[in-house]
Amino acid sequence: MSKKTSKTTPRYRDAGTGHLLSEAQAKKLPKNQVVQERLPKPGHGVK
Repeated sequence: MSKKTSKTTPRYRDAGTGHLLSEAQAKKLPKNQVVQERLPKPGHGVK
């Protein structure tokens, strides 16, 4: 699997375990437990 993804949405990571979360999983957790990684969007303005 390549690390490059076509998705430009932010990624969510569990602050405690460091595991990658889906957006649905991240919404269930308290905000202080979720780390949001914003990926740069080449050629696009920041939303």
